[in-house]
Amino acid sequence: MSVVSLCEGLAGRFIILKKMAKKHHSEVQIDGTPEHYIKHRRRRILKACLASLCGLLVIFVLLLGLAALIVWLILRPKSPSWSLRDVQVVTLNVQFYRSGRRLYSTGPQDTLLLNPQLNADLYFTIEAENANKKIKLVYDTINVYSSYADYRFGHTNVPPFLQGYRNTTLLHPELKAQSVPVAVNLGYALQNDIRNNKVLLQIQVDVKARVKIGSYKSFSFWVHTSCDIAVTAPGNGLPGKLLSAKC
Repeated sequence: MSVVSLCEGLAGRFIILKKMAKKHHSEVQIDGTPEHYIKHRRRRILKACLASLCGLLVIFVLLLGLAALIVWLILRPKSPSWSLRDVQVVTLNVQFYRSGRRLYSTGPQDTLLLNPQLNADLYFTIEAENANKKIKLVYDTINVYSSYADYRFGHTNVPPFLQGYRNTTLLHPELKAQSVPVAVNLGYALQNDIRNNKVLLQIQVDVKARVKIGSYKSFSFWVHTSCDIAVTAPGNGLPGKLLSAKC
């Protein structure tokens, strides 16, 4: 082998090694540092977006709370107030029946055969107060219930109405209950209270209301009023009266 051939062989191998080194260097530049940089940059952008969204949400909540505080300071809203002022008992009695026949006197031996029925006719004076200076109240539903010993025996309602600023309205609903079946022991207890001329009743007033500010009307909310009252029984052509009321 001549010296010229040996030199040519060494030169060829050097060129091949140089090309391989250059290719490897290019792969490192393409597959290494740039891809890692892109992923890192994406993470930074995502974190920045999340931080911006959280900041905007916090600002929105703070502005909403500030707006609510300003509205409250301007309007100074107060809840509507309902109370029971008077009751007239036109009718209140319990009648005992057996096999469809009314009995005017009963004894312990008749207990299992009796079908007591309650009758009532009550007139209420109910006061609705709106103490707000800049808010009107819309009453959509007004229900009045009556109970004896936690047994509900009557229900009536009042027509809807709009109540103006700083207004007190008196309502006079009538509640009638006719031939309402009651348990025997409850019938005897009510009959005994009527004879003693003091009957304890529970009156419940449930009101569905809305706030009205200008032309705006709010969502509905409920106002519940419960009163324990004591009344006398009607007699001698005179209605029973209210003795006490605790609401």
